[in-house]
Amino acid sequence: MKKDCEHQRILQMRYNLEKWRHHDSSFFPYSAELHIVQRCNLSCKYCGGGTRFSNEKEMSFQELRNVIGQCLQMQVKEFNFSGPEPFTRKKELLSIIRDIKKNNRRVSISTNGTLLEQKDIINLINLGCDELCVSLDSHISSVNDYLRNSPKTFDKVIKTLKLFQKYKFGGKKNPQISITSVISTLNHKHLYDFARYISDYDIDCINFQPLMIQTNGAENLVVNDTQLETVLESLNQISRLLKKLKISSNAYDLCNSDYFIKSNNSFELRLGIAKIKKSEYENNIICYNPWYNINILHNLYLGPCIKFAELKTCSFKSESLNQIWFGNIFNQIRDDIINKKYRESCRDCNVCAEGLIELKNQIQ
Repeated sequence: MKKDCEHQRILQMRYNLEKWRHHDSSFFPYSAELHIVQRCNLSCKYCGGGTRFSNEKEMSFQELRNVIGQCLQMQVKEFNFSGPEPFTRKKELLSIIRDIKKNNRRVSISTNGTLLEQKDIINLINLGCDELCVSLDSHISSVNDYLRNSPKTFDKVIKTLKLFQKYKFGGKKNPQISITSVISTLNHKHLYDFARYISDYDIDCINFQPLMIQTNGAENLVVNDTQLETVLESLNQISRLLKKLKISSNAYDLCNSDYFIKSNNSFELRLGIAKIKKSEYENNIICYNPWYNINILHNLYLGPCIKFAELKTCSFKSESLNQIWFGNIFNQIRDDIINKKYRESCRDCNVCAEGLIELKNQIQ
């Protein structure tokens, strides 16, 4: 099912790009990434969380419903709710998911997995939530709790995973459970054991991410060159293990050292764009976000990705989604990417690089 969604997403990217090139305004955003909160119940060692907009008001529930309504009118197919921690607005989030699923759209949620109670898990299953992406950094509770900067975090997440195992009976496949783990100096030696451990919880996908420095002291958690060799070896072993278990993962792509470089003294995921031949990647476009995605912040600012949304150039407060999507700012961003005039925020984006790895393997 997840592969089908990825294939459909790629087809939509191509379709939207061609429509735009022919000045045809009948293309619409395929996905919406919604950061409906600026709050988190944890304060992870490496995560900036809600600190960037700590003094800004979150959109009201009515404003949120209006945003979702406009997205539905614009034929958005996927709704992805992200952090800092969306379940800090649990009641409203579950209500919104109900509205979205009534319109047969896909819903995924990224969460630290610590705020869900039994009734919430049953509710998510019954609502038909499609995917839950849960953050977990180690199978060693002391390591995970230190990185999450909160006691008993590991126990809470495992309890959540066990409850999904318990109540996804009768052949129910959704929500699919994905695990996201951030690679650091504290867990880099145990990645294989972590993957083997977490695979026992009926996991559908395990993805690994580099540590991005967003807080003071996080630089001490960045793996060095020697540790990177261990990481790559572990990811290679993990890719073979998960292939046998039929669990999806980005480990295979990440274990190729061509995808890792050093940048700004930070261990970042990067794609060697210069090494990609045009025949391998359509038109050598490095980012399709402006043609298929909208990223909406808690303060009603939006852009094709979170980097542009944070620039506060587009807002639901002054324009409709239709006006913004077909407006001058989005079209200028598209023109710049076509003409390889990359903004500073683009050059620092590791999220785009992750997507490129996936797309490079699929768009041939």
